[in-house]
Amino acid sequence: MRKSLNSIGVGILFGLGCLIWLITNHMGLNHVIGYLSNRFIHRTFLSHDASIWLTWCYKMWMWYVIGFGSWLVVLFISCAVLFRNKFNVHSPSERTLLFFVMSLTLASLCYKLVFMQFSVEHDYVALIDSIAIALIVSIHGVQKGKKSLYVACIVFSIVQYYLINRPGTTSQRGDRYDQFLKAGKIIRSTSKPDAVVFTTGNSYNFPANNPQLMYYSKSNICPIRNIKEAKLKLTELGISEGNIYDLARNKIIKQTKVYRK
Repeated sequence: MRKSLNSIGVGILFGLGCLIWLITNHMGLNHVIGYLSNRFIHRTFLSHDASIWLTWCYKMWMWYVIGFGSWLVVLFISCAVLFRNKFNVHSPSERTLLFFVMSLTLASLCYKLVFMQFSVEHDYVALIDSIAIALIVSIHGVQKGKKSLYVACIVFSIVQYYLINRPGTTSQRGDRYDQFLKAGKIIRSTSKPDAVVFTTGNSYNFPANNPQLMYYSKSNICPIRNIKEAKLKLTELGISEGNIYDLARNKIIKQTKVYRK
């Protein structure tokens, strides 16, 4: 067993080493370190003022309510049972499991505190705690025979899911599910393969660097503020032509050709 784990560890390290070597060989070590440092600072609390702590607390509460809903009630009951029993567990397996859950919880909390900006922006950060919550609820949850509470939570979770992710063509916020598909098809059909794709009017709900938009358009996208900025970018890249797509109301409302100076 130990030899197998050692072999797996060596394989993972070897794979990561090859990946790092390929990237640094292509981009250069200084550029890789610079990029990773920039992303680290942007994703953490280092590039924000003290107000991000209040935003973080509010967002964490919202992400957990959206992600787990009624299961938070069961989690509260489970934790109350643990505190009442002063964390006394009888079997070695339960003690190991409790230590594992507490380790997961601590690691998750440290991760969300360090990568505070990332945690504020992405609701799926709450999924990190899914295993710990599921274990606490299942092992130290309500008393035996109270299965009706679990059934009610399952039913409520299904209803909550479909209230947030409504069937049909539009979400609860009024956004079309296929908005990136439609915009991407427009860009792909109206832009030449060697032209640079620019966008203006980018918003939080419709960002230019959205992976879906880039996938459906089959293009890398450069957000800009005006035509002058697009021309400077074309000159910098040495490319003669580009297309500017104005985004508003989560769709493309205008297309403009732009040429290098």
